[in-house]
Amino acid sequence: MEIKFAARTDLMQASEIREAYKLSAIPGLIAFSGGAPDPTTFPVEELKKSAVRVFDQYGPLAIQYFMTEGSPELREWIVEHMKKTRNINVPVEEVAIIDGGQQGLDFTSKIFINEGDILLCENPTYQGALNAFKAYNPTFMGVETDDDGVVPEALREVLSKNDVRMIYVNPDFQNPTGRRWTLERRQAFMDVIKDFDVVVLEDDPYGDLAYDGSLMPPLKSYDEKGQIIYLSSFSKIVAPGLRVAWVSASPEILEKYIFAKQAADLQASTLCQMIIADFLKNNSLDDHLKLVRKVYERKGGVMIDAIRREFPDSVKVNTPKGGLFLWGEMPQGVDTLEVLRKCAENKVAFINGRAFFPESGHDNCFRLSFSAAPEDQIPEGIRRMAEVIKTFV
Repeated sequence: MEIKFAARTDLMQASEIREAYKLSAIPGLIAFSGGAPDPTTFPVEELKKSAVRVFDQYGPLAIQYFMTEGSPELREWIVEHMKKTRNINVPVEEVAIIDGGQQGLDFTSKIFINEGDILLCENPTYQGALNAFKAYNPTFMGVETDDDGVVPEALREVLSKNDVRMIYVNPDFQNPTGRRWTLERRQAFMDVIKDFDVVVLEDDPYGDLAYDGSLMPPLKSYDEKGQIIYLSSFSKIVAPGLRVAWVSASPEILEKYIFAKQAADLQASTLCQMIIADFLKNNSLDDHLKLVRKVYERKGGVMIDAIRREFPDSVKVNTPKGGLFLWGEMPQGVDTLEVLRKCAENKVAFINGRAFFPESGHDNCFRLSFSAAPEDQIPEGIRRMAEVIKTFV
């Protein structure tokens, strides 16, 4: 496969500040807008113990410079974790530690995107990824999706007619829709892309958050040509403030990420890597994930129950089986940005759907997140939303 890297990295511009995030600062407002994890899921005491052990064992080395690729101990754990839970078999040399998944999105843009290059995304897709990519001025194209994932016939048609530089996908409990690709769609996706010289960025921050604990093989597990760049993180499953994530790719591609890392900040935090590594060594991640999944399953259930009680039948909302998000559609002709403005006056906020599409339209869609809002406020927030929605539909 011919791998195309970006020739320029100087096309930077400020990201658009979404109105919904401004609204979230209103006193007394119940926010279903942000995608932050529930802080009650953070293993604070265990991480505190890990921090003490790290300083006791390593002393000043815990706050010294470290290798750009990241902690060998942590990378070895990640390799075993991906092999055991994701059927991804790669050597430790094909894994590097980065500062959160968002840095991985930015580095991918620097490495692969020149101004005007075609970047293919799901319709809809993660807003934070769009913002990262927009800084490098690509030409966005959306590919058709349904509840099962990317539609393979649509994907083949787009790739056949266009010189696509890169594809960005989020197959597990996608932000914003909460959808999870089926096994058949994953296999079909790989059957299509193997016929094209295209790189795929697979973003997987939510794969461990299936409420029933089930795991699906990532696209990376099918990769035979080195087309898939796999990006994952500890942010949604342990603690986001530590900013520890990883990227796995073929040696030729991973070398570019390491160069980008050196140029950006030399390395991820030595201390945070050591704390995460110690936490994983001295605690059961499986047991921790069981607790995390229960929290999100319960909160998501509370939101769905409230929606069924309060929302008009003409408003459709899905019921995901994992992750942090619900996706909704109001009747055609309703502008959810206008609904959002009225909801803010009623002290509740969400994200309007147009923010998640690489192309225009879809003004009637919206995203709800139940992860950060206190559970006892969710029914009241949905009631406030319903009051406003009923004036539009």
